[in-house]
Amino acid sequence: MRRAPAFLLLALLLLGACARPPGRGLVVDRGLSEEQTLRARQRFEELLQARRAERWTEVRTLGLDFLERYPGFEDEAAVFSMTAHAARSLGDDALADRLLKRLLRLHPEAPASIEARVALAEAARERGRWVEEAQWWVQAYPGLAADDPRRDAIRQRLRVLLEEELDTSELVDLADSHPRSVIGSTAAWLAARRLHDEGAPATLVGPRLEAFLREYPESRYVDDVRALLALLVEEEGYQAPVEAGVALGNRIGLLCPLSGEYAALGQAMYDGALLAIEEHNRATGDDLRLIVLDTRGDEVEAVRAARRLIEQEEVIAVVGALLSSTTVAVAVLCEERGVPLVSPTATKETISELGAYVFQTNSTKSFETSLLARAAVQALQRRRFGLLYPEGEEGAALARRFGEDVRRLGGEVVVQRSFDRSATDFGGLVRELRGFAPEAIFIPANPTEVRLIAPQLVFHDLRVQLLGLSSWNNSLLLREAGSALDRAVFPSDVALIPEEQRERFEELWSRRFRQRASNPFGLKSYFGLRRIIEGLDPQGGNTRDRLRASLEAGLLGQSGGIAVAGGLERLRIVHDGQIEAFPVALFPSLARVGVPLDRAEPFPGPLEEEPAQTPGSGASPGGGY
Repeated sequence: MRRAPAFLLLALLLLGACARPPGRGLVVDRGLSEEQTLRARQRFEELLQARRAERWTEVRTLGLDFLERYPGFEDEAAVFSMTAHAARSLGDDALADRLLKRLLRLHPEAPASIEARVALAEAARERGRWVEEAQWWVQAYPGLAADDPRRDAIRQRLRVLLEEELDTSELVDLADSHPRSVIGSTAAWLAARRLHDEGAPATLVGPRLEAFLREYPESRYVDDVRALLALLVEEEGYQAPVEAGVALGNRIGLLCPLSGEYAALGQAMYDGALLAIEEHNRATGDDLRLIVLDTRGDEVEAVRAARRLIEQEEVIAVVGALLSSTTVAVAVLCEERGVPLVSPTATKETISELGAYVFQTNSTKSFETSLLARAAVQALQRRRFGLLYPEGEEGAALARRFGEDVRRLGGEVVVQRSFDRSATDFGGLVRELRGFAPEAIFIPANPTEVRLIAPQLVFHDLRVQLLGLSSWNNSLLLREAGSALDRAVFPSDVALIPEEQRERFEELWSRRFRQRASNPFGLKSYFGLRRIIEGLDPQGGNTRDRLRASLEAGLLGQSGGIAVAGGLERLRIVHDGQIEAFPVALFPSLARVGVPLDRAEPFPGPLEEEPAQTPGSGASPGGGY
C-alpha cells in the first residue's frame, strides 16, 4: 500500500480541526500575523461591547469563534472567561466548565484564572460535588488579595466542607493532597481525629499526629494533637517519640532528695505530695499518679532525673526540687522543654523569672520584707529602723528593699551595717547600732547567725523590736536564742498557703501518718501539688501548654507576682517563749484582703497595749531554701 504524501496528511489534519464543534478540544497556538492580530483586536472590541450589553448569546458565539480563529491572542484568557460566563448564563454549564478548565491549562497565572477557580468552585457546590468544590477553593484562595472579603467566606465554607460534608476517606485524601495550604493544618488534624473517632488503630493515627507536629509546629491545633497522642500512649500503648513532646495527663513528677543530707526534708515533700494525690483520687475516682525520683540534693542528679520524668515518664508537670540550687538547674531544662515546673520550697528570688513555665508557690524574701515593713510601720508604729545584714549581694538587696518599703510608708532608716558571715563577736556592731537609737532592727540573717547575734543584742542592752525572715520560724532557734528573741516578728514559712488548706493538710496528715508530726515542707509540697491538680482539665485533653496557661491564670496576678490575699495573718511573733500567730484582731484594717501596702488605714494603737492571744500553728524545724 502506497503512503499518502506528507502535505496531504497535514491538509487532512487541518480540515479535521476546523470540523470540530466550537469550544471543543485544545487549539494549537499557530501564532498570529500582524493582519490577524489587527482583526483579532477588532473582534475583541465587539466581544467587549456585547459583554457590556449582556447579550449572552452573541458573547458565546463571538467568543467561541474568536478562540478558534485567534489562538494565542494576548487577551485570550479574558475571552475564555467572558465566553464561559455567557455559557453559564445561558444554562450551558458543561461548556462553561470546559472553557474555564482550558483557561487554567493554557493560562494558569493569568488574572482571570483566579475568577475561573472561584466559578468552578461555585459550580461544584451547586451540584453537591463537595470534594471538587473544596479542591477549587483551595486553589483559588492564595490568589485573592489580602483584603478581598471573599477570603473569610472561603475559609468558613472550607471549614463546613471539612467538618460536615466530606466523608473520612475524602477528608484524608484532601488533607494528604493539599499540605501547607489554606486547609493544611485543619484538614490534617480533622482527618486524624476522624480516624481515631471511627476506631482506626493507633498505628495509623499516631504517625499522622507525629507528622502534624513536624509539619505544623505553630498551628493552633498543636495542643489538641498532643492531647490525642497522649491518649493513644495512655490507652493503647502507642510509642510516641520524645520529640513529639507528649505528656500524660494522669502523671505528675516529683523531684526531691530521698537520700543524702536532705533526705528527711525530701521525705516530707514526698509525703505531702502523696496526700494531695490520694485526696484527689478518692474524691474523683481518677487514677492520678505521682512519679517520684531522687535528686540526692545534687544539681546534676536533679537534671538527670528531670529529663527522665519528661522523656520516659512523660509527666504533665514537675514539682520540686527542694533546694534553690537544684530547682534552678531543673527549671532551665523544664523551660527549654516546655514543661510546667512548680517550686514549692525554693526561696531564691529569681526562680520564677527563668521562664514562662516556671512557678513558685513558696514566698520569696522580697515578699517577706515588704510584709514586715508594713507590719512594723503601720501596725507596730515603729519609725526609726536599723538594718543589720550579712555581707554579700543578697543581704544588701534585702536590706535595700526593706529600707525602700519603710520610707514609702513613712519610716526612716537611721543606721545600716553589714557583718562578716564568719564573725562570732558582734559587740562592736551592737554598740554602734545602739548609738543611733533605732526602734526596730531588720536582720535578714539565717538561724545560725541569729543564734549568735540575738543574745549579744540583749547583753549590750539593745532591747528593740527584732524583725526577721521566715527562717526564724524555727523551734530549735527559739530554744537556743531564748528570751533574746522575745517579741520578734517574722513571716510564717508557709505564708502563701491559705488557712483552710493548712487545716485540710493537718487533717489528712494526722489520718495518714499517725505516728509522725506534720512538717512545713510536706505542707508546701501538698499545696504545690494541689495547684497543679486544680489546673488540670477534668474532661481530659490536657497538655503541658494548657496546664501552663492554667497555672499562670491561677498563681499569677496582673503584676506578674504571686497572687496573694490578706496580710498580717501571715506573720508570726515570739511571745512567752512560744511562736504564735500575729494578733491580727488588733489591726483589722491592715489584715483586710487586697489592701495595698501604701493604702492601708491608720493603725488603732500600738501592739504593746494588748497581749497576743491567738495561738500559732507551730514552728518550722528548718530554715529557708
